[in-house]
Amino acid sequence: MDARVADIKGQIAAQIARMDERDARNEETFSQIHKQSAEIRSQIATLKYVVVTTGVASVIGLYAANVSTMQALLAAYDSGKTMATQFVKTAERLDRISERLDAQEQKISQRINAQ
Repeated sequence: MDARVADIKGQIAAQIARMDERDARNEETFSQIHKQSAEIRSQIATLKYVVVTTGVASVIGLYAANVSTMQALLAAYDSGKTMATQFVKTAERLDRISERLDAQEQKISQRINAQ
């Protein structure tokens, strides 16, 4: 009976030793997990900063593109408006010149017919 109890005590002692080894390995694993999670948190914070900065830069860039497009459209509109005014003035001048030429042509025709 004493031999059996001694054998069981030996098995229990061996089991406790294995459990202690497993606990030591688990502590090391948990320590590594803790270090990795701290690194991941740091990377996430950096990523958040990059995403926010990129978003703000994109919004500012889109706003600037929109403003420059609007300025170009307004400039084109004003240019077209100025060109239209110049075309009207030129057409009026051409009409006056045409009327003068017609009058000159009539005078020349009357002089030719009078001779």
